[in-house]
Amino acid sequence: MTKGITKKTAYYLVSTPLHLLVSLAVALSRRDEEEAKLFFVAQESDNRRMDFFRKSMQAWQESPFVETKIFFRPSGKGWDKVASRKRLFADLKSEVDAFRPERVYVGNDRHLEFQWVMHQCRELGVNAQGIYLDEGLYTYVGRKASKRFSDRVVDDWLKKLFYGFWWQTPPTIGGSKWIDEMIVAYPDWVTPLLKEKAAEPLRSVWFENGQLQEITQAWLKSFSIDQERLETCQLMLTLPETNDMRQVLGYESEARDLLTRLSDKGWQIAVKYHPKDLENDVLSVLSLPGVFEIPANVPFEVILPSLPENCFVLGDMSTTVLTTRLFRPNLQVMVMQLGESSGHFDQFLGFYEKLGLTPKKLPELVESLGVTKRT
Repeated sequence: MTKGITKKTAYYLVSTPLHLLVSLAVALSRRDEEEAKLFFVAQESDNRRMDFFRKSMQAWQESPFVETKIFFRPSGKGWDKVASRKRLFADLKSEVDAFRPERVYVGNDRHLEFQWVMHQCRELGVNAQGIYLDEGLYTYVGRKASKRFSDRVVDDWLKKLFYGFWWQTPPTIGGSKWIDEMIVAYPDWVTPLLKEKAAEPLRSVWFENGQLQEITQAWLKSFSIDQERLETCQLMLTLPETNDMRQVLGYESEARDLLTRLSDKGWQIAVKYHPKDLENDVLSVLSLPGVFEIPANVPFEVILPSLPENCFVLGDMSTTVLTTRLFRPNLQVMVMQLGESSGHFDQFLGFYEKLGLTPKKLPELVESLGVTKRT
């Protein structure tokens, strides 16, 4: 940084581990030009996973953030919830009054906290830039739920009634008028609803930062993952939510069939169920030889840096394929299309093809992966 240049004040608002990792990558690349604060927003008081990350960031001496805070969702019901929301607004208003952020980064502009911060900046005459950070597939295929009447009209007016007319329901995540710029992995491929936003590429090299590697390794150790076994992993299977799997006839039986065949050939396979799944081993595959579980509550992004270079990552209706391409471009990635054709899956086809990934049905997967025993 050139001597004498004043640093920009910045907020990074995160609500998921992916938001945190992307925020870290961007903040570390800009630490010479920003004085940045990290806010965990829209948090549930009993969310132990995010509480772990918050405490980790507060204790990290090499953090690019001068301060880390947490803001919980309004709690209670009725007037108790109203009072809780007023306290949240008052706390954020005091923050903005004191810090006057010139940049506000966020992975989800539907969050009340982000829009309130931007509104307060406008009220104070602070010309803050709202910057959307790539949060995955919604960036490229859009959020279908945003097209519903209940979301576009009913939810929008209810929020305006309860919060104020500063509230905006975006046409998709990242699409609100509070967002001025985007930092996304593939600027040319974003959903048409985001095409008018100025865009900067999210660079893979940012995730190779030594300090970022150190903190992710520390996280992995804290989750008590068997790193020696992880180093032998030949296939990492990431699964969507159980409800999504069950929308596709034949999905579960074909996934079980694939893993059984690979297990018979001696593969070492890590299976990671979706964090929202409460059922244990939905596919009933963890008893197969060579198959082991990555706990569902461990964020996929934390595991990625430790996967061996000869490991395949196999996924479908999730952001894991995109994050693997971005964070670990040296790994081999495959997209599976199991069960019968489904509109739920088909919405992602165009984007996968742009990534150069043709979704494979079970016979193609068996041919690509299961013919030869791997050593």
